[in-house]
Amino acid sequence: MPKNKKIKYKFEPQGKTINTTLSESHATVHTYPEHGYIYTELMTCGDIDTKEFITGMLEHFQPVFGTLRILDRSYE
Repeated sequence: MPKNKKIKYKFEPQGKTINTTLSESHATVHTYPEHGYIYTELMTCGDIDTKEFITGMLEHFQPVFGTLRILDRSYE
């Protein structure tokens, strides 16, 4: 997934939001360290394999617990 632009915002005293625009999609990560929680979202248009994104997030954050929801928002 080629990256086009990345925007980062750090909250005080903690937490971050990162948004990366990708070709035909975007990925967003919100962290809530005070709750031990992270929220990620990957929106895609077209035929993009999301396994690379999911695998990368799991390897980086190594969660103890997680929930994965896949929503098909196609209009066909």
